[in-house]
Amino acid sequence: MRLKIKIGKLSNPFNGYYSKSKVVKRARIPGEIIHSDVESGVIWDLANRAIKRNGLALEVGTWKGNSAYIIASVCATRNAHLVCIDNFNGDMLFGGKPDNLDFLRDNALRHLNGLPVSFIIMNSVEAHKAVADKAFDFCFVDGDHTEPVVSQDIKNYIPKVKKGGIYSGHDYGFVFADPKVFFNVRENVDKICGKVEVKDTIWYKTI
Repeated sequence: MRLKIKIGKLSNPFNGYYSKSKVVKRARIPGEIIHSDVESGVIWDLANRAIKRNGLALEVGTWKGNSAYIIASVCATRNAHLVCIDNFNGDMLFGGKPDNLDFLRDNALRHLNGLPVSFIIMNSVEAHKAVADKAFDFCFVDGDHTEPVVSQDIKNYIPKVKKGGIYSGHDYGFVFADPKVFFNVRENVDKICGKVEVKDTIWYKTI
């Protein structure tokens, strides 16, 4: 299923410039540990560096919208737009349930209310065909960390980034429930992207 949902100025519109500290604070989702404030700050720094005026950003794996809030907040300061790709079936590691549109409505849509975001509700391994190559200033990959999806995502979304843009992702070398799962991120990033920069668990590369 491919479904696009766009949200714009809703009941709580984003107005003006938010500082890094305010965006990181507001990105927190009560009761959830998704990204640490340090990780969120790195994502903000990269998005702020990469996203141009009237530009486009892409996120692969949105879940409840923590990193999407950060990236979309940067977009809002320069009339740019974020496209989020996720099947919104939740995350089994964190107690998610396969409720798809209910999960989207109850989490990401609520958290991202008023920001310049659209959603492609589709598995990432297929969704890359729905977005143009060399169209995005910034791409952040944080989807399924298991094989073969993690390797396919890292490979399939590199071509989506413009020359001079930033390709980035989460969980480089981070060990959580299953060390093999998160090791796959580092292994595939190194193999597919070559040399990357790493801050905390965030990896990134200028294309």
